[in-house]
Amino acid sequence: MFNPRRMIPKLAVASLALTGCGDGGTTDALGEALDAFCVKLVECFPTYYNTVGECVTDLTNYYDVGGDVSSQCAAALTSYLQCGEALSCTELDSSNTSCDDQWYAAYDVCTA
Repeated sequence: MFNPRRMIPKLAVASLALTGCGDGGTTDALGEALDAFCVKLVECFPTYYNTVGECVTDLTNYYDVGGDVSSQCAAALTSYLQCGEALSCTELDSSNTSCDDQWYAAYDVCTA
């Protein structure tokens, strides 16, 4: 069963609160990756999310994030989200995926 808590480290969804903060290219890439990841989640798990906006809002609220994200964190999260977006729905619903290394890297950098 799909578990959104496993999908993104705590600070991943901070990109929405970061518009204009830090390196614009880095945060823009993170925001784009989050949007694309949510497109995939809506496609794969329509009972959880009806729209991309709902997905982004839900994940942002769930993780209760805001403020500044380091460029290292943004890069690691972008890498994870891009990897996750490329997975099949079956893979996304799995407890272990080929994106686990990126997930742990993002977790380590963003929660340090």
